[in-house]
Amino acid sequence: MEDSMNISNSQVSIQTVNSWKKLGTTNSGYSFFDLADMDSPLDVKIEWDDGSAPTFMRLKLTKPVDFT
Repeated sequence: MEDSMNISNSQVSIQTVNSWKKLGTTNSGYSFFDLADMDSPLDVKIEWDDGSAPTFMRLKLTKPVDFT
């Protein structure tokens, strides 16, 4: 969740065992990136242009649980 009055349009990437993968851009107060097909996320990288630093209220990583 990002301050909806100050959207930074930050680029979000995630690191796996093999490489970094770009997920997308924060372009609204709530941005969702699907990690369902990703193995072992290790780290998150958020990059922004000078003068547009984000103000995040929450950053949450979850992986779906298969109960079958």
